Amino acid sequence: MFQLTCVSHGPALANPLPEPPEHGVVVAAYAARAAAMADFNPELIVVFAPDHYTDIHLELVPPFCIGLDCSSVGDYGGFAGHLNVPSELAARCARCIWLCPSFATITNTQTVRAILTA
Repeated sequence: MFQLTCVSHGPALANPLPEPPEHGVVVAAYAARAAAMADFNPELIVVFAPDHYTDIHLELVPPFCIGLDCSSVGDYGGFAGHLNVPSELAARCARCIWLCPSFATITNTQTVRAILTA
């Protein structure tokens, strides 16, 4: 069984200046999705994220890549530290789609808040 959750990211969500009137509604919607995912208790979470990386030049990033090892810099008040990426499972996924011409794997990369607030 699987569950699909799609949410936008925005580093200013945690501390918008000025705070718009809709802010409480958006925060409540995020909290509801987080609670639904916690109740679902997934064995695996696959995150699709934008190209927000701090240690590589964006013009060198292929349109699609699978991270095999990752940490976060924790900007904008986000989580900082090593992310629990099941590297062997990620590598197996990569081998399944290796024929895609715009695809690569990436190791030892650093993400910014976008991936962790998505």
